Amino acid sequence: MYSACTLEDIRAVIDLKPEQYFEEREELEDLEEDEDTRYYASEDCLLIVSPGRRQTNLYAIPLKKDFDLAQLESFAKKMAEAFEIHLHVTGIEAEALRFSEPYQIGDVVTSYSAAKWVAPGEQEPRPIGKIRDLTRNDERHAKYFQQKDHGSFMGLQQTFSLLVEDESGTVMGYFTPDGTLKGYLSYLPNDLGPLVLDDLYVQPTERGKGIEVALAREFLRRATNAGTFAYWPVVASEEAKETAEAAGFTLVAARMTIGTID
Repeated sequence: MYSACTLEDIRAVIDLKPEQYFEEREELEDLEEDEDTRYYASEDCLLIVSPGRRQTNLYAIPLKKDFDLAQLESFAKKMAEAFEIHLHVTGIEAEALRFSEPYQIGDVVTSYSAAKWVAPGEQEPRPIGKIRDLTRNDERHAKYFQQKDHGSFMGLQQTFSLLVEDESGTVMGYFTPDGTLKGYLSYLPNDLGPLVLDDLYVQPTERGKGIEVALAREFLRRATNAGTFAYWPVVASEEAKETAEAAGFTLVAARMTIGTID
């Protein structure tokens, strides 16, 4: 059974594992001033409930691998007819979860983190180019950067405008010895402490040469020097996972969404 609890009760649990619950901590930062947000707890799960215009969002944090999914689902139905559960499934076999009704079920999204820089291995490919921060003087590089197969919401040109020109983040570029930009990694500072990766992209013809790992490792080195951890919120493809792990990152969290069907 779920009973009302306080924001402090939720925070006391998730603050014990800041890397694993980083995104839940961010949600709390956004929602704590919202008077409509409510907090609940059962013996095996914590809930942050945020009503919205079209649906209610429930951020579920299981405290046990064998938490009572049926109880969570029943409670969500009592909260609203239309809802979306953002379920933290770290250490839980998500494919084995069984629901009483059909829902829109999203893919499991994995997040990686690291707090210590790792030196390159002896057999690891070492690109001969240079990594440096893009400045406003690099606008032409961003404008003409080839990125046709990029699946993210923004490409380099938009990222450059938001992070470099507006000075809200950092874009590290990988340049070949002749000064050609072949890849980049963008990241942002965060009020909760870590450096958060925004995007990592290397042109297809340059992949497999160690550039992705070099960029990710430099990102981690900067976080280490700043006395914090580096956080990679969405690591979707197998190639991205291999890059993250080769650079010294480890999987810290997995999440999925379950929502009512319109």
